[in-house]
Amino acid sequence: MDKFWDYFSSEQKFNLFLGEEYCAYDQSPSRKELAAFLLDKLPESLRHRIRNKESLSEISQDLLDLAIFSRSNLIKTVEEFLKNISLDFSCYASILENKRFQSIISMNLFLPLEREFHEKLHPIFPFSESEKEKTNKLAFYRILGCMTQGDKVFLTSQDIKKLKILSFYQSFWSQLRKELMERPTILLGMDLENTDVQEILGFLLEEIHYEKQAVYLVTSSSILSSKVANFINKYDIKLLTKNMDSFQENFNKKVVDVQKQFVR
Repeated sequence: MDKFWDYFSSEQKFNLFLGEEYCAYDQSPSRKELAAFLLDKLPESLRHRIRNKESLSEISQDLLDLAIFSRSNLIKTVEEFLKNISLDFSCYASILENKRFQSIISMNLFLPLEREFHEKLHPIFPFSESEKEKTNKLAFYRILGCMTQGDKVFLTSQDIKKLKILSFYQSFWSQLRKELMERPTILLGMDLENTDVQEILGFLLEEIHYEKQAVYLVTSSSILSSKVANFINKYDIKLLTKNMDSFQENFNKKVVDVQKQFVR
């Protein structure tokens, strides 16, 4: 992994897809954590209905189907959960300063990066209108929206189903797939054991299986479960065996090296 960047020219651009495990740096809750929180809202007698207790979308949907929450109450409950969380944006400074990244992609529902770095990031949501003017800001794809936008967030399994099939959102998917066809993509902190994550990433990759450029998964271990191994084999995802801390340190070093070039 330390030599990964050396295999590419200094002009080579990448997409960076930030996953669940990156929450360890920014302190935002993971999908698993929020799923566990919402699972506690289900009566004990009904929890056997949940096939996957780590699936945020499934648990959220059951809370609606069982009339335990209305959609507005579900959103308010999640917002209450977030109130006591202090987010740390400092880990993103080196990412935004690195000129190698052409776009950032995220399924994080909770981190309003576009507010913190509004001068550098251009947020693109599934419900965003097609851009008529070009911008010099870094494209920031928020696949599931953000809790700051309340009811527009894609939280439940029905939300995600609509996101995948409704024609209204197809221009968003087309735009995002184009990014993956134009340059390599790095998956950082991606929890491929999570069913929700596999569903969305698989949907993104399925149509461009042979057209996409290389996709690299940063992982601390080359020993993977059969579930993850089958997924990465299906979509020809390449492994970069390095933990996130090492990647981040190496990543920060590259930023400093680039900055030194401009100082000379």
